Amino acid sequence: MITNISAFKKAPSRLLGRRVVYLYSNKGKSTTGRITTVSSCNKKLLQLSVVMDDGTILLRSWKSFSLLD
Repeated sequence: MITNISAFKKAPSRLLGRRVVYLYSNKGKSTTGRITTVSSCNKKLLQLSVVMDDGTILLRSWKSFSLLD
């Protein structure tokens, strides 16, 4: 099941360690990974650092990811 991350904007630290999926819009594929850091400012979720399963690290806006439950 895929869930939008926006529900966690008020408590972004709850996202740490959660599994996410990232969809590559130009490549037509998706990868999964685990959230390692969350950067927030004024209680607005700004960016997530995610270690993907293939070892790459993505630093993207929270809107780029969806939660895997």
